[in-house]
Amino acid sequence: GLGLAYQHQGQYLRAVPCYQAALATYREEQYDSGIASTGSQLTKALYCLGRYAEAAAAMERALPAFRALRHQPHLSRSLITLG
Repeated sequence: GLGLAYQHQGQYLRAVPCYQAALATYREEQYDSGIASTGSQLTKALYCLGRYAEAAAAMERALPAFRALRHQPHLSRSLITLG
């Protein structure tokens, strides 16, 4: 989506609100795959902006979706990201 396009161009400030809007929709629809993948991208964008506490919080909010999907590699990477 648009957030990912901005992120690939290094425009993290523009990517963040796109990810946040998508996440709101995915949460409303309880769409775990969207929550997990978009939450991960939001985490990366926030991290690149140096907003580490917000990045950690975004990843923590995405963890239940990763767990629900039972996708161990992504869950493992998410937990490593949180330290």
